[in-house]
Amino acid sequence: MGQCRDFALTGSIVPILGACASVVPLGNEKRSCVKEFFGMVFIVGFTFTPGKWVGKEVWWHNWIWHGVGVIAADLLCGGGHVNPSMSYALYAVGSVTYGELLCRVASQVAGSVMAFTFWQAVAKEFQLEPLAFSAFDFTKPAADACWNEALASFVLVGGVFLWHFILPTKNHYWVKMPLTAAVVRLNIVLFPVTGPAMNPALATGWVVWASGQFQGGHVLPVDTGHYASYWISSLVGASFAALLYSLYAARPLFGLRLRRPTPEEKDKTR
Repeated sequence: MGQCRDFALTGSIVPILGACASVVPLGNEKRSCVKEFFGMVFIVGFTFTPGKWVGKEVWWHNWIWHGVGVIAADLLCGGGHVNPSMSYALYAVGSVTYGELLCRVASQVAGSVMAFTFWQAVAKEFQLEPLAFSAFDFTKPAADACWNEALASFVLVGGVFLWHFILPTKNHYWVKMPLTAAVVRLNIVLFPVTGPAMNPALATGWVVWASGQFQGGHVLPVDTGHYASYWISSLVGASFAALLYSLYAARPLFGLRLRRPTPEEKDKTR
C-alpha cells in the first residue's frame, strides 16, 4: 500500500490532513475523531463497491449489499456520524458542542480524503473495478446541483431523526439501521444529478483524489459551485430537517427555543 503512504506525504495533502488534525483536540468525546475517520474509510469501501465488486448480477443484489455496507460501516466505526451534514444537524439541536462538531467534521474530511486512495489502491492490487462517483459537471449552472443536494440531505437527515430519535424504531438497532440504509439508497435513485453525495466530506474526498488522477495534482476543489452545492446546500437541507425535529421535540435550534414543551412532554423527560 505504498500508494497510500505516498499520497499522504504529497505536498498538497500534508496541509489538508494537518489542518484537519489541528481541530481534533476540540472534541469533547473520547475516540470521536477515530470513529469518524475510520467510519469514512468504511463508508467509502462498503457503499461504493456494490455494483462494482459485489452485487453486479441484478439491481436488488446491489441494493442489499449497499444496505449491508451501511450497517457494517456503522458497526465497525462504533456509531459515528460519518457525515458533516448529520453532525451539523445534531449541533443545531444541541446534541453536540461546537468543538465536537469541528472535531468530527475535520475527521470526516480527513477520512474521506484517505479512503478513496486506500480503496482505489485495493482495487488496483486485486485487479478490481475502480470506484467511481458521478460528480456534478460545474460547467453547467450550479442551481440544479444545489437543489439536488439540499433535498437529498433533507431527506437523509430527516430520516435519521425519524428512525433514530422519534419513532419507536429508535430502540431497535436492527430495525432503524436497515431503514436508514433504505433512505440512503432511495436518495441515490431520486436525486442522481449530483451523485448524490448527501455528504460534504465524501464529495470533497472524491475531488481531492480525482484531481490527482486526472489533473496531475491532488488539490482541494477550486470551483465555488462545489462548496455551494455539496457543502452549503447540504447543510441548509440538514438544517431544515433539524428545524422540523426541534419543533416536534421542543428542542432549541441553535440555542433558540421555537416551541415550549407541553406539560405532558415535560413529564416524559423526567
